[in-house]
Amino acid sequence: MPTASRTSGDTPFAEPPTVRAEAGLLQTTLRVDWLEVGGARYRTYNGAFVGPTLRFAPGDRVQALLDNALPEPHGSHGGAHDGGNDPHGFDVTNLHTHGLWVSPAGNSDNVLIAVWPGDQFQHDYLIPAEHVAGAFWYHPHRHGSVEEQVKTGMSGAILIEGGVDALPEVAAATDRVMVLQQLQPNSTTDEAAARDTLAEIAGPPDKVTTINALRRPTIEARPGALERCRLIAANYHDILHIEVTPVGGGEALPLHTIAQDGIPVGAVRQSARVRLGPGNRVDVMLRVPASGDYVIRKIGDGSQFDVLPADKDIGYLRVQGAAVEPQTPIPTAFPATFSHPDIAPDEVTNRRKVLFSVIDEPGGCVAFAINNREFAPGRVDQSIELAVSENCVGSLIYTPAIRISTARVIRSLWSATLPVRRKLDRRTAAIRRVARIKGLPSCRISGFRCRTAG
Repeated sequence: MPTASRTSGDTPFAEPPTVRAEAGLLQTTLRVDWLEVGGARYRTYNGAFVGPTLRFAPGDRVQALLDNALPEPHGSHGGAHDGGNDPHGFDVTNLHTHGLWVSPAGNSDNVLIAVWPGDQFQHDYLIPAEHVAGAFWYHPHRHGSVEEQVKTGMSGAILIEGGVDALPEVAAATDRVMVLQQLQPNSTTDEAAARDTLAEIAGPPDKVTTINALRRPTIEARPGALERCRLIAANYHDILHIEVTPVGGGEALPLHTIAQDGIPVGAVRQSARVRLGPGNRVDVMLRVPASGDYVIRKIGDGSQFDVLPADKDIGYLRVQGAAVEPQTPIPTAFPATFSHPDIAPDEVTNRRKVLFSVIDEPGGCVAFAINNREFAPGRVDQSIELAVSENCVGSLIYTPAIRISTARVIRSLWSATLPVRRKLDRRTAAIRRVARIKGLPSCRISGFRCRTAG
């Protein structure tokens, strides 16, 4: 079992190691094992709190060997049983490439397989030549153990290169990968003790949001420089509101959103803060001010789960050195060819209602349900025709994620994960099933399984 030391305080910003495709092929091994730090244990990829960043291009092939080197389980949490919707099988894992337009079957992005301790699984992903360039991420997706594994460090960034990257106003920026996590040690192997309660969902009072597993790292930049920050919410619960303000107080720096969940926006949006639910990715650009020190802050969202001290400093921006001249302007819009086309009203051919809810259970525990039914692996709840647009209207109180595809939120943006603050906050989404997966047997939308037809 490897050991390491956690970093904290005024630490230089650093990125995870990078694995790049060569001649159209990326090959890597993701070894799952324990990492011991200060007497606490964390499940990790390759002995680090953040897995390597995978960089490749549309049309490439990605081969990832998932090696589960965790020891054979002892106790109830690792036994060969289903466990239903209660936490179980904490050392059983698999691999999900969140947001990629790839097959969900066979040895591609198959979240229904199980890789047991001591076993390996060879993944082989064929990236479509027409795949959008942007930021994605990978993490486990084995039902029963996802939270336990993600919250101890099993996640990493995926960057598909191309698209807007080559535009002069984007290429001029310093490109930074920023994986946001809320790491917690594995404190229990008792499944019953790991059941969800509202207190457990909120997490411990000392929960810290890290950037690339660093506590409050410092980014150094020259006055007038352009920064492109690839914010990846690899946390397991909190909705993160991020802003950059002067140390000591003052007006937040303008943040310019150029991409959401890996897909470039049409018109660049300027705001004082950006919001990310678990699994969201947001690319923001900012102009470094002439001088001063700035703090990157997580701001409380006021939701029902935001019961802990909300405002937390998670990093710093230090301005130093000679000013950058000339200054490249921040883009204001991108050609439509870099994104998905909007869905026209006459393309919407069906309407369905989806209700996400939390059900109280004995002992103060809670269960998550969709249309008042808990998830069942062998049951198909929704059949959706491929390449058909639909309106999905529902009351949402947690973060649904649409696997293998993206959704268009009407009057807003394309997104693979839709964070929602409060009960009865309604979103209308038109879901266009991506034709690239036509003919594949199944996909998954959040907690229910759907069968695609056509």
